[in-house]
Amino acid sequence: MNNYFGQLYLDLCEYLKTVVPELRWIDQDFGQLEHFEVRPEVSFPCCLIDFVSASYSGLSNLAQIGEVVVNIRLGFAPFSQSYHAAPMNVKEKALEFYDVEQKVYEALQGWSPVKDNDNYTQPFYRQSAMTEQRDGDRIGLRVRVLSFGTQFEDNTAKGIYRKVAKPPLQFDETQIQ
Repeated sequence: MNNYFGQLYLDLCEYLKTVVPELRWIDQDFGQLEHFEVRPEVSFPCCLIDFVSASYSGLSNLAQIGEVVVNIRLGFAPFSQSYHAAPMNVKEKALEFYDVEQKVYEALQGWSPVKDNDNYTQPFYRQSAMTEQRDGDRIGLRVRVLSFGTQFEDNTAKGIYRKVAKPPLQFDETQIQ
């Protein structure tokens, strides 16, 4: 893979499936939890990855520093009750999604993938965690979103100089005095 986002996605998938085996579906986020007829076509709990933003600042020689925000959407199917009068074992089952979220956070906080014996991105750091509001969700999915930040240096354009074709100078000798 010769591009940052593709390589990062592949490395994230491989790493998360190893360190958080509870995740049964890891994929790019294409709206799987929003666009479905009866039930989303994923296995739960699922992890959907998206690079939601990247901003760049310039360095010398066409290189840039990229600041990237990576969203990790964790989707959970409802399967237990957590109301105050429910038996403790039922409530604990209902709150297991927090355990999965914690494992994902612990796995990614400070994580930096390696390619060719080099860390090609700065260590991840959590920026936020939130419950997604799901108005109109007919099946009652629980979706938690963890946002992580990282930085990388993109010097792939470095050394690629483009010559701009200049039109030849034309003189009108009748105008020269």
